[in-house]
Amino acid sequence: MAFAGGSGGDDKILTQIMEVEEAAERLLSTRREIIDLDRRRQSNREALVGLRKVKANHWAGEAAESWLALGNTFICLPLERSIPLLEQDAIRFDSEINKQRSDLKVHLHDLNDKEGGGVLSKSLLGMDLNPLSREETNALRGEIFK
Repeated sequence: MAFAGGSGGDDKILTQIMEVEEAAERLLSTRREIIDLDRRRQSNREALVGLRKVKANHWAGEAAESWLALGNTFICLPLERSIPLLEQDAIRFDSEINKQRSDLKVHLHDLNDKEGGGVLSKSLLGMDLNPLSREETNALRGEIFK
């Protein structure tokens, strides 16, 4: 039983293994949360498409009513109020997913550092890059095509 009495080296190894496991669990937890949020975003998107079809095809138009589930409660709202609510949810889901994806990169780098770098560190070199914004792209095009 090397860990029972434990010398200083054994405790250090055990601590390092525990840190790696905690970092891996944070990474997997973030990944599961992204998957859950993506499923909810897809359901929200399906609901929006359905309500827009009802709005376009229903004889009452925007005055038509829809039932929304808010937690454990169902609420009947006109389409003119329910569609913007779902659009706000879609924006919130997108921003939360993007935040979790950036956190995922941080957790991946943290796990890689705790594991000692190694082979993965070379494959992670471009993981923290962000795409150019629309303004940056337009400025770049303006400079190239002068």
